[in-house]
Amino acid sequence: MSRLTLVADIVQELREGATQGVFIVGQHGVGKTWVVGQVLAALGADTTVIRLSPSAALSHVQFGAVNARIGATDQRLDDFHSVLLGLERQIQQDLAEAPVVLVVDNAAHLDGQSAAVIAQALLDTGAKLILSDLPGSAGDALHQLWRDGGLRRFEVDPLAAGEVQALMEGLLEGRVAGAAASYLWQRSNGNAGVVKGLVAGALEDGTLREIAGTWALDHPADHLGAESRDFLRMDLAQISPASKRIVDILALAGPLPLDALLQLCTADELDEVQQSEIAVITLGREVKVELARPAFSAAIRELVPVGRSRGLRAEVSTVFDPHALGLHDSIITDVLWQLDCGLAIDDHVLVNAATLANRALRTPDALRISKLITHGPHLASALAQQSLASYHASQLSAARDLATRSLSLAADSATAAQALEAWCWAFAPEEDFGERFAGALSAYHGQFGDTSAEDDAGSPGFRVEELRALAELSLGDLEHTHRRLDALLANPTLVDVGTTVQLKGMLCEVLAGSGRAAEASSLAVEILAALDQEPFSRPDISVLAYARASAAMIYYGDWESATELLETAISVHHNLILPSRGLRHLGLAMMYIRMGRVEEALAQMRPCLDALVEHDPWLVLPVALGLGAYASALRGDVDQARARLAQLDGLRRRGAAMYALEGRAYAIAASSTIGDTSSGIDELAEIRANCQAHGYATIEFTVAMLMIRMGGGAVLGRLQELAEVVQSRHRDFYVAYGQAMASQKGEMLQDASTMATMQGFDLIAAELAATAQERFSESGQQQKSRKAAAMLLTLRDRLPGIASQAFGSADHPELTRREAEIAKFVAAGLSNNDIATRLHVSLRTVEGHLYRTFIKLDIKSREELAHMARALESAGTTE
Repeated sequence: MSRLTLVADIVQELREGATQGVFIVGQHGVGKTWVVGQVLAALGADTTVIRLSPSAALSHVQFGAVNARIGATDQRLDDFHSVLLGLERQIQQDLAEAPVVLVVDNAAHLDGQSAAVIAQALLDTGAKLILSDLPGSAGDALHQLWRDGGLRRFEVDPLAAGEVQALMEGLLEGRVAGAAASYLWQRSNGNAGVVKGLVAGALEDGTLREIAGTWALDHPADHLGAESRDFLRMDLAQISPASKRIVDILALAGPLPLDALLQLCTADELDEVQQSEIAVITLGREVKVELARPAFSAAIRELVPVGRSRGLRAEVSTVFDPHALGLHDSIITDVLWQLDCGLAIDDHVLVNAATLANRALRTPDALRISKLITHGPHLASALAQQSLASYHASQLSAARDLATRSLSLAADSATAAQALEAWCWAFAPEEDFGERFAGALSAYHGQFGDTSAEDDAGSPGFRVEELRALAELSLGDLEHTHRRLDALLANPTLVDVGTTVQLKGMLCEVLAGSGRAAEASSLAVEILAALDQEPFSRPDISVLAYARASAAMIYYGDWESATELLETAISVHHNLILPSRGLRHLGLAMMYIRMGRVEEALAQMRPCLDALVEHDPWLVLPVALGLGAYASALRGDVDQARARLAQLDGLRRRGAAMYALEGRAYAIAASSTIGDTSSGIDELAEIRANCQAHGYATIEFTVAMLMIRMGGGAVLGRLQELAEVVQSRHRDFYVAYGQAMASQKGEMLQDASTMATMQGFDLIAAELAATAQERFSESGQQQKSRKAAAMLLTLRDRLPGIASQAFGSADHPELTRREAEIAKFVAAGLSNNDIATRLHVSLRTVEGHLYRTFIKLDIKSREELAHMARALESAGTTE
């Protein structure tokens, strides 16, 4: 239930219900006070409010809460009947003027005698009560009133993700990136107070920043504001010292297996923590216990003194060893715990933890750990991990320096492979990356020998072959990439799920780009199945794997699966929320552009570019800027289109070759659309030829479609060839489209337009309808011309704001002034008699005009005429 619906239901109960009032229940910080405030605002000035404000101090004083409200003199009432009389006298005085509502917020601090007085006063006077309290509270007269049916209970549920975004935008007074809101929703478990604390903490840390008008979150540390820390202390104060010990352990050690935790505490103590909703038990292959709100871990760790922390770690280590079990997240947490305790840690353990932190995209942790090694045999490995972490922290210059040092210091093939990986990430954006990589690879082979896809899958040589495939794919060499990936995947020693998913994701991109999107889409299903298995501990792999799987579905034209994947990925896989860095929005924008849904594409481009302009580890910014410029051009926003084109021209870093070509094609189409170039078709022809030479069949098909939209009919032959071979769910339509455009026959164009509409290509459908209308008009087939024009106008209603030539070039049905006038009256809902009276003509004259109008427009009903008249009026063509 939404908060507004909840408020409305509470107000209705207070105004019309037969009970004595409402009982509002929710955890600390969930928003009970906000709900009460909204309810009182909705009740308005015609309701008198009597607030009884309990406090921790007054809770120990008999009648303290009531006396604090009604005690008008220094003498306090100290017996039940006199206190009751005083409260009822005030209520009766106010009831003479308006309905009365008593408000008891934070009822946990209400003393028992005050509760008894309030309950009796409600029964005696007819006033209503708003009582708010924590779950599980019981034992006084007001709770008994609820149990007896005198109060209606309302639960204040945690905020949904969209409500968290609205809350953040209110706090920050600006637009908030969806990824930031989704992340804080997950970390806070929807608790409004915790969200506010996380926002305050992230602002202090500088991890919540306004970028291009949007608040974005980057590597937050889960620091809480003062108010949220107070809520946390309130929650912890309600449990026993023994249960508090469990909470400290879970905050310090992270999630623990249930069996291990039960060796450290009693079942009753664990039950108390679970019932307090501070911790939860999660079911899966292994039952685990963890804190209900992940954001509380950091705050609780800060409250535990070092000596106590050391003691707790000694206890935990006797029953749980994450290093022996290979639990990646727990290993990172354990190393950080040891560091906080001041314990000595071997360098090889630090390197392993830093490596795991980078794979989990826990960038601050990777930086902290890797920086601790300043000399010794593990320095080169530590520098490689520090380089990777620096790159993901947008410290590009530092990343390059650290990777170069690591590569020069590597004394063995395993360390050199790690250094080469860091070097590839750091130098990938450089324009001369291909030449640089060839040199670095040659140096590796010269020092450590050749590598092969047949090397053991756990060896440095196999990892180097993976890096070669990554580099070839980034540089656009699909043929060599495909061969290398096939050989790597065929290696019988390959058993690691993460490596397999990474290789299959790359192969998915190769297949999708080369026109084999059906095969890519099938492979994407395999990838997603692997990613959905628990646990998948490689976010660094899964982010790109999700992006490549969704791109394959988009290129194949499987809109439904792509939409489901892109819209649900962040809620299912929380570790992908922030690291996705705009990829999810880019995927949706790519899909909407292909469908012609420009407004929706633009809505996705804003958060996409906000993220990628700041940092683009995936080398997709060129295609994002090209798409953004093209969407703005189609929308008629010339200034925004030019701004995106200027950003693209000013880039000093390269993009992944295949996507960079696609982005450049969209940019040229945008420039041509807004009239900034007259050579757009020639430039696109060069890009199309480049795509054909490199085997980018899918991208070539997109470029050919753009050329035809711009009037480049010479590419129609090649388009028809591509339509036959490029795998797509919409193959039949593409074939029909190519044939219709080549024939220029009105009937074929109109049939193709209908087909386009059925398959979701609204803009292409409009363009085909416009061309059909022109061909019908040229051949004197006026009735068919008018029908095509009517179809075009209907399509335009589904494409608001599109600045397409299709809508401006169509001949609209030509009506006489009187026919147009009558059509307007029909659209306004007037009858024939009413129209005749308005125009001072006979009913027969009106009917004659309508008969001729129906013939001209090839319609059969007044409803069709009304719809067309509104469309014509909107287009300004009824005169």
